[in-house]
Amino acid sequence: MADVESVAYPKFSTVQRQFTGGLKYDEKGKLFLGGEKESKRYIGNGSSIDEAWNEFDAVQNIELDTGEVNVEGLYIDGRNKAITIPDVFHQLHCLNQIRIALYDPQYLTDVNNKRRLHVGKTI
Repeated sequence: MADVESVAYPKFSTVQRQFTGGLKYDEKGKLFLGGEKESKRYIGNGSSIDEAWNEFDAVQNIELDTGEVNVEGLYIDGRNKAITIPDVFHQLHCLNQIRIALYDPQYLTDVNNKRRLHVGKTI
């Protein structure tokens, strides 16, 4: 039986990106957000930042036949498919949950406990 990576990874391609935004200090020692030449921003709040993060969340789950892989620890849906996602996209998704919680105080007070679990497990 194959491992998940050997079966799932041939099903998608990669795109290389360089992120240059980061904290920097000016000549007076004041902290500011760098990366002004970056085409997309990922820090802060607003629709353009949400759209940039949503591109990471657009990565769809990968469905694998349960006969193809070792399914221990994977979610199995009603069609006997194992559902997985490359770990880096799952980590980015959870990091985005923290970003949203920082900028939207209502986010964690919503009834949906799944949001609290996302933020809590990521921290």
